[in-house]
Amino acid sequence: MVRRVLVLGAGRVAGPCIAHLAKREDVEVHAADRDPSRLEALRFPRVVPRLCGDLSDPGSLVRELRPEVVVNLLPAPTMASVAHACLEARAHMVNASYIKDPLSRLDGAVREAGLLFLCEMGLDPGIDHMAACRTVGEIHRRGGKVAAFWSACGALPDRSSDTNPLGYKLSWSPRDLLGVCRREARFLRDGKETVLPGGEPFRHATLVEVEGLGWFEEYANADSLPYRERYGIPEVRDLYRCTLRYPGWSELVRYLLDLGWFEEGERDLRGRSLWDLTAERVGDAPQEGRKGAAARRLGCPVWAAALAVLEWLGVFSDAPCPLERGSLRDVLERVFLEKLSFLPGEQDLVVLQHRFAVEYPDGRKPETWVSTLVDRGTEGEETSIARTTGLPAAMGTELILEGLALRGVHAPVAPEVFVPALELLAARGLRFLETVLPGRKVPGR
Repeated sequence: MVRRVLVLGAGRVAGPCIAHLAKREDVEVHAADRDPSRLEALRFPRVVPRLCGDLSDPGSLVRELRPEVVVNLLPAPTMASVAHACLEARAHMVNASYIKDPLSRLDGAVREAGLLFLCEMGLDPGIDHMAACRTVGEIHRRGGKVAAFWSACGALPDRSSDTNPLGYKLSWSPRDLLGVCRREARFLRDGKETVLPGGEPFRHATLVEVEGLGWFEEYANADSLPYRERYGIPEVRDLYRCTLRYPGWSELVRYLLDLGWFEEGERDLRGRSLWDLTAERVGDAPQEGRKGAAARRLGCPVWAAALAVLEWLGVFSDAPCPLERGSLRDVLERVFLEKLSFLPGEQDLVVLQHRFAVEYPDGRKPETWVSTLVDRGTEGEETSIARTTGLPAAMGTELILEGLALRGVHAPVAPEVFVPALELLAARGLRFLETVLPGRKVPGR
């Protein structure tokens, strides 16, 4: 019997997912996208391309096809509508987005319908959850307690393709990138909750070394607190999840925030230059020059490296705004697209590392358990971020097709999900290096 799977979205992330599923002779993959060039690139057997002029209501296609599983790789705002359509069509769902309301409120209805909505099946979230839960289980099995948990993830250009002064290139949507730059962060420090308001994490960035790769900058990422319960570590005293970048990124973002470049109010931009928008915050600069005026406004020396990067971005230039109407954030998004895109043949890099400070109630000496995943894009083929995001979704779909009994709305923190999924990912080359070090070597805050 042929099993029907519908994949919504045929962009870069979808490629590895669809390619993996198409290898199964018992599966017919329907791939939906509004871009015909994306569909034409899917030259795999048993793949049915479906050109959709409007994916604002992807649920209509779900109701039409009534597949066994829907893999939703569209942006997060579509999750609720697709979920309701899956309920109506009695289809399981897999996605790579965080579980948030109203999706989380559907858990009872999904269970009652005998379905599984397996969410957060990407890299971060996704592989990070699965690897953390596996290690926590092993620590507890050996009689240990997790005193501290530190998790870092970064999607970056490989050093061989690090060709701009920011040390960053776009492996995901610039709109989403700029959006997360303004969210608050929460984490545990010595058992107490610490909150950094939106934009503040960049003022608390520190340096961290990843063995074999060198030094990175890290800053707190979103809300770490739910992971004490999710990962089954009620004993943890320090719990911190962060994002990795090459050094200098946080200072640049702080300056862009201070100069107003994340403002979202729409305005008329006709006849305005990039400097015109920057000058609204720094004022005229007839004597000290534009960089000097910005330095005065930001309280930094005119020779600061981040100011040179801002100059390279063009925010002190007379270049015309790329939009006739929009917000400063819309303009910055266009600037990032122009300046920070990967070129053909360039490689990206994914780094994911967990560190666990382990204590033993029986008096054994404390240890630090380290799990590290390093993956690079395949030059001229698929990017690492596409592979590490698309393959987990494919593995989740496979588990459902193979009879996974879990029901309801779930992240991949149950052993019946993460054990086989990590084995499948390892078979595709996504393996963690596991090391145990003496003493406590988890970065402190």
